[in-house]
Amino acid sequence: MYLKIHIKKKTINQITMPRKQKSKMKALFESKDETYKLHNYTPYWYADMSEEERREYSEKLPRTFASDNVPYNYEKEAKNKGWQLHTENQEVYYTHPKYNGERFNAIHFKPHNTSKEYYQYIPYVPRNKDVLGLGYILVSNSDGTYCKVKSNEWTELFDTRRGQRILKKRYMREKNKTK
Repeated sequence: MYLKIHIKKKTINQITMPRKQKSKMKALFESKDETYKLHNYTPYWYADMSEEERREYSEKLPRTFASDNVPYNYEKEAKNKGWQLHTENQEVYYTHPKYNGERFNAIHFKPHNTSKEYYQYIPYVPRNKDVLGLGYILVSNSDGTYCKVKSNEWTELFDTRRGQRILKKRYMREKNKTK
């Protein structure tokens, strides 16, 4: 014997928000006015507070600021590798003694989660020209909205996980040959 159970389907808005709050929020979001004012919606913990109590309460809340985030300093690392930054007639470029005075473009790099004033100049050297592995390139994500700075530094094969496996297989082959 089979039992049939009928469940009335509810939308997400009906489940998550009480009716009164839903209508206030819906009215704020659906207004034709470009400057819909969410600050008119007062949270329940602010309702009984005076203006001074609200200010004191907001001062005690923990805060995080994007401007406090200091990313990795590629410019400092480049100077430690021997790169020299030159600025002449609004042209910015890098030179390195090991590349015999060849000029390389300086990327004006601003990380996405920092303040407007923060930026770095990074020596851009395409990987096919960077034999010594001293420069940097920009690698963008799949949709091109974000870039990461990658070093052209060479990595030793046996320092990687794959290299360790190759080394282990070679050792096991040699060990089996001697038996």
